[in-house]
Amino acid sequence: MKNFPSADLLAGHRNHRGIIDDPLARQLRTQAAEAADRHWHTLQAVAWEETAAQLREHIVAQTGVAFYPQLPLLLKETKRIPLQGLTVAAIRYQTLPDVFATASLYIPSGEGPHPGIVLTHGHWEGARNSVLFQEVAQYIARHGYVCLVPDAWGAGERSTVAGVEEYHGSNLGASLLNIGKTLLGMQVTENIRAVDLLCTLPYVDHDRIGATGASGGGNQAMWLAALDTRVRAVVPVVSVGTFQSYIMNSNCVCELLPGGLTFTEEAGVLGLIAPRALRVINAGEEANPSFMPAEMQRSYRYAQPIFEQLDVGNHIDHQVIAGTHGYNVAMQASMIAWFNRHLKQRPANEPPLPVSAAEIRSAGELATYGPGAREAAVQTTATFCTGEGHRIREALMQVSSIEPEKKKHRLRQLLGLQEAQLRQVNPQLVTDGRQAVQLITASGNVLPIWLKQPANPAAGIAVLVHGQGRDRLPASAVSDITAEGKGILTLDLWGTGSHGSVTATQIDGKLSPHHTLSRSMLWLGQTMMGQWAGELCLAMQWVQSQYPEAAIQLTGFREAGLAALYAAPFTPLPSKITVVDTPVSYLFDTAEGVDHYNMSVHVPGILPWGDIGMLAALANGPITFRNPCTLSGRPLDATALRAHWGFFKTMQRIADRQVDVRFE
Repeated sequence: MKNFPSADLLAGHRNHRGIIDDPLARQLRTQAAEAADRHWHTLQAVAWEETAAQLREHIVAQTGVAFYPQLPLLLKETKRIPLQGLTVAAIRYQTLPDVFATASLYIPSGEGPHPGIVLTHGHWEGARNSVLFQEVAQYIARHGYVCLVPDAWGAGERSTVAGVEEYHGSNLGASLLNIGKTLLGMQVTENIRAVDLLCTLPYVDHDRIGATGASGGGNQAMWLAALDTRVRAVVPVVSVGTFQSYIMNSNCVCELLPGGLTFTEEAGVLGLIAPRALRVINAGEEANPSFMPAEMQRSYRYAQPIFEQLDVGNHIDHQVIAGTHGYNVAMQASMIAWFNRHLKQRPANEPPLPVSAAEIRSAGELATYGPGAREAAVQTTATFCTGEGHRIREALMQVSSIEPEKKKHRLRQLLGLQEAQLRQVNPQLVTDGRQAVQLITASGNVLPIWLKQPANPAAGIAVLVHGQGRDRLPASAVSDITAEGKGILTLDLWGTGSHGSVTATQIDGKLSPHHTLSRSMLWLGQTMMGQWAGELCLAMQWVQSQYPEAAIQLTGFREAGLAALYAAPFTPLPSKITVVDTPVSYLFDTAEGVDHYNMSVHVPGILPWGDIGMLAALANGPITFRNPCTLSGRPLDATALRAHWGFFKTMQRIADRQVDVRFE
């Protein structure tokens, strides 16, 4: 990692004032602050019309957003429920080729054409049919708007098991990264299709389209308006803050723009909505640090001049409304007033009309499908990642050849891998024949290692590393190597053990370990696998400098086995790599075991790049997979192993390299 201040070895300790000091959190937040300052300064200096198109293109490239204006919607309605002043239709429609979304369409009484609103839900139980979003949708419809409420990707009726609630983020949502997609991009793609749908309905005025949502749904509404100029007015609720504040705070993968802080801040995304109408609403009693009014106001302060530069200063507005994180009645009234002003040309100070209270129905009554009746085309994250992964693998096997150096250069980019230059070595105490050492890089990162000297340097040195910290190394592995007379070097990889982050662990809570660290690094254009690979290269180079004649072997357990494979193309060391209980491919296996490995494993675009088979083909020494398994941790039978072996051999042929790879 770059631009690190000097760090303490401890994952978190109390200073003289009793405050927990967390070096990793401090490092990441420092990087985020520096990046945000650069982007805010740039926003003040640019001519916006010359910048907006380039920024949109960059966002589309990073998120994988796709546009399907010619794709048939194939709209199907399964039921209608009459309510006072409106009707609710349960529908499904095609969003991507052979992928369908479930949704509710709230249609006001009267012939129309009515303005249309896309209402995107956040992380509320019940998704589109949660009590809160029924209330908001009915409120919008009773004010004369057609309101389309889709189930977000992986939520509601689109969960892995129909009707069973699940969290669409964490390892499940992050699995999209491996096939070159993002959960954010899938949502935006589908919300653009929601606008496509509204524009085809005869009772909707396609020149008067708006969008709103709360929390993660407010985030969706903001991105939709930024990338689809058909959205004439937007009201994101309890969702706008700063990208800087996302670092080392609690956020979902659906709010992640990989590399986002390398090229923009949230103010830039808000600026893309100009000259159309934007009202931002945040809660006065907000609890999430990322959505605090002060963070929203920072973004607003830098976005407002963009609107003024385009002579539409009255098209941007912000409000802090009393209440907690949600979409309360006062927020709804403010939202309708904004839409009335910009989609119905009503006076700015005209209050919304009183409407009848919401009529709440059960989620089952509003569902598009009954129990067990969901169509296979309503794909889940699991089915989509599985299908896309196999399609990508088949395409890789049709490639005739690659240039290894170009392939390695692209891998560096995917990993965010940077060469670590050793600045200082701090010897520590020697206990039980082991020497503790701190390797301090030129960028200030501290790598803690422990070295047990070999009985005979000619016996060699084994580097042992575990994806959950050195304390998790199997005692049998250590004793076996000791019996052979080899030296042993162990280390705590970044984010693990004594090199960990107490802040991240607390924020992760019940989510997959490294949720906070991996997501924060991705915002900064880095990956945990890239960080770990760089640390392994540095540790092996150092021990080689101490024992020039010793052969070095590297053994990585679980997630650290992947880090060893990522390091393999970039160093002539070690003489042999063994990975234990490590996946043999990034192919999605099953949602049931999706959290078997922690979130350090994900690398955006690694499957289209070449998967683990290509990593092995570019390695500089033999590799042994011991107990190879799937990405969900399942053991592989003989048939599956033969299939993977065939892929590995094909990647070697394409790279014109011969590498000794064994499965045990």
